[in-house]
Amino acid sequence: MNLRANTKAGYRSILRQYLRPAFGSVPLARIDVLAVRSWLAKLEADGVGQATRAKAYRLLARILGAAVEARYLAVNPCGIRRAASEAAPEMRIATIDQVAVIVHRVPPPLPGAGPGRRVRWAGHSTTVAAVRYQHVMADRDAAIACELNRLIDGG
Repeated sequence: MNLRANTKAGYRSILRQYLRPAFGSVPLARIDVLAVRSWLAKLEADGVGQATRAKAYRLLARILGAAVEARYLAVNPCGIRRAASEAAPEMRIATIDQVAVIVHRVPPPLPGAGPGRRVRWAGHSTTVAAVRYQHVMADRDAAIACELNRLIDGG
């Protein structure tokens, strides 16, 4: 199996911190859905974050999947819905008023920037409302101007 060095290091860390302490001395046949659910619940109770729990669960599922393939197990007990998914934070959308504030912070275009590379504000637009909240809150005029140019100019 060809894995990148960072992937191997991550797997080793997960094995050392989360899998071996829970399953290292447990015979494969004794790892069932209940054992996996209990392990996940303990990780959560111990304050392990969702992303880390999902990574650990995915690695356990791969290991147990290999055990099924090698006929050491009849079925993979890692079939818990959403246990392998990392919750993505909800995207927050800027309001028109927040976009107006951004527009007034953006410096004038640089000389020679070319046509269509300046911010135009018409007072309202449904396209500019898609500016990411992080850009509204960040004080990075260049990134904001670039995003606004893309959204307003349609390119």
